[in-house]
Amino acid sequence: RPCCVFPAKWSKGPDAQLPHLSAFRTTAQIVAAQALLCAHDGAIQESLHWCWVGLRMFHHMGSEPTWPAQDASYYVEGMIIYTLEYVISSVPVPPRLVQQLDRCLASLHLYDRFTAAMIAERAMVLDVFREVPEDPGPYSDMAPLASWYGCWFAGPLLKFDKLSYIRYMDAIIRCSSLPYYQSRPYLEHYQHMLDNSRLYQAIVTRLAATTCLEAAFDRDRAVTELRLCRVALALKDYKYRHGSYPNTLQQLQESLDWQIPPDPFSGQDLVYHRIGPGFKLYAIGPDGEDDGGLSEWAENKSWQGTETDIVWECKK
Repeated sequence: RPCCVFPAKWSKGPDAQLPHLSAFRTTAQIVAAQALLCAHDGAIQESLHWCWVGLRMFHHMGSEPTWPAQDASYYVEGMIIYTLEYVISSVPVPPRLVQQLDRCLASLHLYDRFTAAMIAERAMVLDVFREVPEDPGPYSDMAPLASWYGCWFAGPLLKFDKLSYIRYMDAIIRCSSLPYYQSRPYLEHYQHMLDNSRLYQAIVTRLAATTCLEAAFDRDRAVTELRLCRVALALKDYKYRHGSYPNTLQQLQESLDWQIPPDPFSGQDLVYHRIGPGFKLYAIGPDGEDDGGLSEWAENKSWQGTETDIVWECKK
């Protein structure tokens, strides 16, 4: 099977350049554009094939256990999912294509990848603590107080800083397999402790620590979109086989061999409404409030913010 080898110099730790991630983002834009062009020309099967290619790209990017790779992969995921929603909104989807896409979606385990990325992030930054006393120069521009660590008397401060980082990242890793609604109180607590620590107590930690709450938010937004996608495809398959959409998700559940997952932002069931010949499927999102299926983009294309519902809508 063909494979790619990217020229990342991991020996540089957090300073390693990752140009392949930018290439992935650009390629995902091309793949999404190709899918949209095929859909515009009525070549729905070819369009769905390109969406599948995009999901495989997302899968491949996520296999790299670094936070920059995970973050870039969420961008690719969002682009492909929005494209897929547009493509299948008004057309039937043959069972063969539903099964192909569903197998790909079922293979995506974002929590495991997030945990692996946080472990790798911790390992790379711990190497920084070894480098700073030897050569604080590269870090002084980002955190001027880091130059202290080049002084003979700074050993205890460096050790305290390193201990702060280990405790902070260990806390994130312990929460990394929990959905947002369960991990948020803990992550807010640890972030607050770091933000309110004395500056000289955590110089490198403040510089290098991943913003855990934002990272968990981005991960679970991607998780939510993938869950909505999988359920939406199941709904399209149900209509293809039975002639109409089910009245409830419970009715759909009876035809599935997998459990419909909850909203990771609230722990509640996904919300489903039949609307004319189509449907609206959504999760209530990070604010924990049901906004009636109001998405981040209103019908007039105005931005509503990220605290709205996360919505998947099909016209037919």
